[in-house]
Amino acid sequence: MKLPLNRNCVGCMIFVLTILTLTVVFSRPVPALEITPESQFRFAKRYFEKGDHYRAISEFNRFLFHFSGHEKALEARYNIGLCRFRIKEYDEALQAFGSVLENIAGPELSKLEEDAYFMMVDCRIKLESRDAGVGMLEKLIEISPQPAVKDRARYKLMWTHIESGLWKAAHDAALRISPGKRAAYRIDPLADELLKADAAHGKRRWVAGGLSSVIPGLGYVYTNRYNDALTAFLLNGALILAAWESFDEGHEALGGVFSLIELGFYSGTVYGSINAANTYNRNKTRKLIKSIERRYGIVFSGEASGNKVCALFSLPF
Repeated sequence: MKLPLNRNCVGCMIFVLTILTLTVVFSRPVPALEITPESQFRFAKRYFEKGDHYRAISEFNRFLFHFSGHEKALEARYNIGLCRFRIKEYDEALQAFGSVLENIAGPELSKLEEDAYFMMVDCRIKLESRDAGVGMLEKLIEISPQPAVKDRARYKLMWTHIESGLWKAAHDAALRISPGKRAAYRIDPLADELLKADAAHGKRRWVAGGLSSVIPGLGYVYTNRYNDALTAFLLNGALILAAWESFDEGHEALGGVFSLIELGFYSGTVYGSINAANTYNRNKTRKLIKSIERRYGIVFSGEASGNKVCALFSLPF
């Protein structure tokens, strides 16, 4: 006997069969995604190379969380330090680079530890602790048994002094570099130029102030600020003349007012001339530093890759 099937029954059967099929398919166990140290490190390094430093920090930290004992752990910490440094989080960068040096066995540093140490010096300088950075370099020069590391520290010390306009200290640091490295980096002509810079005195503040105290505005002429000199001379001259005329015509009160105003302008002219000398010297020093960097500077950037640390530099000729 054949039973008739209506459309509703057929639809229900198709629906039930579909549900059963999907249940069988999705009830199968899904293999777990396995994260290996190499894949996680490559993933973090990809963000680092793209310049996405915040994501790179997160992924390197994830690597350290899961694989803290891996051989690339120190490299991951170093790269975290580089990311922090590039986004100008210098305190955090200092801590990250310091973690690379936590378990050093002795005074002899690996290339990665050496680069981390020099990046710590850069962090100190960026945090306006130049003296602390100089102290770290001097300590490394004293205790390191590696001649190449000593020379790198002396070279860094020389440039640290140059960037601060301390020509004599920079010259002394340059002469401490070994002869072989001095020839490679043209240290001897640079040392001669540093001596000349130290001997070349800028504008003296007391001279600028003294000249303006004798003739208002003359200190500005001394510092090559001729518009300011003319303005100061005319204003002070006009106030002195006004006070003189007032007293001459018997207007003592008005003359006193003009005298007080002139005293303020006169003091401001003397003080401004002293500041003009300081500004002149700062600008001259800045221009000289840029000139030296352009002609002699070597720009280093350290980046870890595998078990090596690459130092990229440009040497202008």
